[in-house]
This record gives sequence, structure tokens and C-alpha cells, in this order.
Amino acid sequence: MRTRRTASYLNSAVNFCLGTDILSSSVNHTELTLHQTLTTSKVKQQKCLAHLIRNADEVAAGEQSRPGRGEGYGQRVAQVFRDGIRLHRDVTMGGCTREEYAQQGEGLTLRLDTLLNRAPLKSKAKERLRLGLLKQHVLDRLWPFLKDPDIPPTNNAAERSLRTVVMSRKVSQCSKNALGAQT
Repeated sequence: MRTRRTASYLNSAVNFCLGTDILSSSVNHTELTLHQTLTTSKVKQQKCLAHLIRNADEVAAGEQSRPGRGEGYGQRVAQVFRDGIRLHRDVTMGGCTREEYAQQGEGLTLRLDTLLNRAPLKSKAKERLRLGLLKQHVLDRLWPFLKDPDIPPTNNAAERSLRTVVMSRKVSQCSKNALGAQT
């Protein structure tokens, strides 16, 4: 029962966003997962910088009382990403040319490289943040918007488009039973 309900929510979200009904098609779950893997492996991904800033700020807040080599590490990482969002806003609003955008983007990349390619940090939270960001940086998922200004650095627009689906689910009291109210 729960799987059917989850599939129904997934289907309504996909139908809303893509205009297709995946449950009425003859594709089963395994085929859909394989299809998603094959199609998304070739797609350039942009990690949402707003989420990365939140993660870095949480690490910085949790580690404030621990002095050491990595003091302020989370704050410095978050500032690089904030500067990236600000730079993207400048180019989209006409505040700088594409050449200036590319030059400043190289500067941001160098700043992030310096933060990521360093000796391991003693704090587990900071090191986990560093290694996670390093992995995404190697996979080229942190700065695709610097190469193409048409790519947004955050996923705010996508989250706003899904908000109506989530709100309608909440307003309809989920599935009108105790289990559905908890999801």
C-alpha cells in the first residue's frame, strides 16, 4: 500500500513537471531506473550552491569553538560559493561582460582549489565537507554555471515549481490517515 501511494506521489510530480504519466506507461521500475541512470550520466550536473552554502555554514557553526589550522574553513568555503552566486547575478543583470565573468570565475576556481587541495583537516565535520566538495569538484559539478551563464547556480526555480505539488499534498491531508500524515 505504501509503495503504491509513494509511486502515486512520484507520478503526480513527474506528470506536473514533465507532462508525462509514468505509471500508465509500460515501463517498470527497473527499466525506469536504468533509463534514468543512462540518461543522467551524460547530463552535466550543477550542484545547488545554496545547499552547499547551508552545509558549509552548518559546519562552521558547529566548529566555532575549535581553534586550529582549519579555523573558519566552513565560512571561507561558504564565502566562495556566495561570491559565485553574486557573480552569476552580475552577469545576468548586465553588471559585467562575459569576459569579466570568465576572468572572475577563474579566480573563484583558484580560491576553491586552494581550500580543497590542502592537508586533511583534524575536525571530522570539516574534513567530510572538504572531501565531499572535492569529489563534486573533480566530477565538475560545482562550477558549470561559470562556463555557461545560462545555467543557474541554484535549484531555487525547480524547487519553487514543485512547491505547488507539495502544498496540495499537505492541504489534502496527505492520504487522510495517520500513516499518510507522518510522511
